[in-house]
Amino acid sequence: MNKIFKWLSIFIIVLALAGGATYLFKDRLFPEPSKDINIVALGDSLTYGVGSSEANDYVTRLKTRLERLETIDEVTTSNFGVTGNTSTQIHRRLVEQKDIQQAVKKADIVTITAGGNDLMAVVRLTMLRTNASSFEAALTTYKKEMKAILDTIHKENNKAKVYVFGIYNPFTQILGDNEEADEILTTWNNALASITKKEHAEFVPIASEFHKAGATFISPKDQFHPNDEGYALMAKKLYDKIEDK
Repeated sequence: MNKIFKWLSIFIIVLALAGGATYLFKDRLFPEPSKDINIVALGDSLTYGVGSSEANDYVTRLKTRLERLETIDEVTTSNFGVTGNTSTQIHRRLVEQKDIQQAVKKADIVTITAGGNDLMAVVRLTMLRTNASSFEAALTTYKKEMKAILDTIHKENNKAKVYVFGIYNPFTQILGDNEEADEILTTWNNALASITKKEHAEFVPIASEFHKAGATFISPKDQFHPNDEGYALMAKKLYDKIEDK
């Protein structure tokens, strides 16, 4: 009986060790098949890539990063960024343009940049004489439009992962660095972060990095849009968010 028990114990231990080894090396023994990723980018000039050199916009940089992964075979991108678009215009295009709707239906990842033009519209209307109250009505509209954009995306495709970039300070090169501008930006980014959370999307903050870098991340051509370094930062922040998921 003791001999049988001894061999039975050895047999159980061997099975346990084999099972543990299989678990530890399962990725090598049974590697996941490579898959294709479809990215749809919606938004304004930041999505379009104004200020970057060729193939250095954040969408193309993200594609390059993802294609380096062994688990990903091919990354397809559709860039629907339009320079000057506000959140209202982005929402309208999403609702009215069939090509965007069809692209969203097939997307694995949807990225959004929106808000910089909403802010700048207020700056232009007030002739740079801005204060917090000047932005209240614009913020109300912005929140409504961003919620509508996210709602529409989820209706078209409830499986896609949606990532929304925060807004960096567009006033730095125009108004200089001041507390009131920072307060306005913080209010808008907090509102955007809250909306994205409620709408089951991911918020990608970039304001603090752009603030610390100052002109280092800004294109010298217009003193407003990101340069290649700025877009590299955006791509990295987005990639890190995707990797976390």
